[in-house]
Amino acid sequence: MRRPVAAGRLVPVLIALALAVGLDAPAQPPREYAADQVMRTREGTHTGKIFVSPDKSRLEMTLEGQRQVMIARLDKRVFWMLMPEERMYVEMPIPERPEDALSGRDPTQKIERRLVGSETVSGHPTKKYKVTVTGKDETYVGYQWLAQDLGELPIRWEDEQGTARVELRNIKVGRQPAELFEVPAGFQKLAMPAGLPGMPKQ
Repeated sequence: MRRPVAAGRLVPVLIALALAVGLDAPAQPPREYAADQVMRTREGTHTGKIFVSPDKSRLEMTLEGQRQVMIARLDKRVFWMLMPEERMYVEMPIPERPEDALSGRDPTQKIERRLVGSETVSGHPTKKYKVTVTGKDETYVGYQWLAQDLGELPIRWEDEQGTARVELRNIKVGRQPAELFEVPAGFQKLAMPAGLPGMPKQ
């Protein structure tokens, strides 16, 4: 049986889910939509599909040769990682502040956003913001592009060095099927793998 990808590889994926749900967006983006997602890191470029409904998101992509489906359910405060070929899944809790769970932030950190320009991204007029997250021991700086024709939906995120980027393309606003955000019947629940530190075992 294959194991889920390593925790370090999942960090950009979790950030991608946070971006898709629209956490920290200053306006009200669409509540339901589907889009193609492109994630670029030092290790290469990965493409997938994202589906979003209120308090729910689903990301489908292939990592390290494995097809992965990741579902965030803020309403249930759980995160499911599905392995469709094996018909298995792993469950992780989402704490009271979901943005901390999805982005790895400390709740004591201070977030500042500053407008730095305007650009067109995948055909959408956007405002580009520099985002600074200041914690006790370190400061993170990145950029976020908010689509002005989509209620300031975040459609691109990039770190300051330009080594990691997540972008949404071909965005289709509309109602999403409820079954996309559920674990399919017949899937076996696995214990939390040791490769995901910091999460309690199930």
